Formats: sequence, structure tokens, C-alpha cells
Amino acid sequence: MQSFLGKLFELNYGALFRNLEGLSHEESLIEPPPGGNSVNWVVGHITASRNRILPLLGQTPLWPRERVVLYSGREEAHWSVERALHLDVIKTDLARSQQMLMGALDDATDATLAVPTETGLPLRDALGFSHFHESYHGGQIAVLRRLLGHPGVIKPPASGRAADALRPLGAAR
Repeated sequence: MQSFLGKLFELNYGALFRNLEGLSHEESLIEPPPGGNSVNWVVGHITASRNRILPLLGQTPLWPRERVVLYSGREEAHWSVERALHLDVIKTDLARSQQMLMGALDDATDATLAVPTETGLPLRDALGFSHFHESYHGGQIAVLRRLLGHPGVIKPPASGRAADALRPLGAAR
């Protein structure tokens, strides 16, 4: 299970960083009309969310509580362009969280993943939701990238067959 979860988080991370290529900090602060979140907020939110799951895997959180709250999406967080972290800082912290997450998942046992979290869900299920959450926001980054005038970076397979795109990595064609 942990290698499967690890592969899913690796795919998300790879796609996310490809979609961030070539985006400037200034561009990351632009909020799409008629409403929505900026690239900066979305990437910060993903990083803040990871910050909350790292302790569940025995890892030390990267961000202090105030930074997590800033990117939480709560009204009282008062996120603003002026308070936003530089995109490079967020990307560096997200990369660090990726290393920590992959290491923790490599070390996780089935017994560890079965331990209930504070919500009562087994850790495995909490991590599954976290992966879904990242995927959702990673898709937003892809759309925001295009709204900012950058080309898409995730291309379909050369054959153009949708089934090829869905084939597991390393599977025979």
C-alpha cells in the first residue's frame, strides 16, 4: 500500500512542478477573474496541507502554525498579496515535504497505516484523502497556468490514445 501511495504522491508532485515551470512570483499572485485563488495561494495551500499530514507519519512539520493558517482558506487567515510568501520559498518547502513524505511512506508498515487518526479514519484513508486533495488543487494549477498565458505542459501520449495515458507506469503497451 505504501508504495502505491508513494507512487500517487510522486505523480502529483511531478505534474505540479511541471505546471509551475516558467511561472514568476509576480504571476503567481494574480487571482483569476471573476474570482478564485492565485497559483501562490494554491501551492501554499498544498504545502500547508502536507504540513498537517507530516506529523501523522512521524515527521516534524515544516511550517509554523501561522503560516499554515495563512494558506488554510479560512476567512480569518486574511491571505493577501502583501502577506504571501515568495513562490520560490513555497516551492522549496514543498520539495522538502516531498522528500519527507516519500521517506515516511517508504518506512510505513501496514500496521502504521492502519492506526486511526484523530478523525477516526485509518492513516491510510487520511493519506488517500490528502492525495485526492492535492490532485484537485494540482488540476487548478494547470488551469491557472493557461489562464496566465503559458502553454500546457502535460501532453497526451504520442499515439493520442486515451487508454495509453491511463496505463500504469511501466506497464507493457
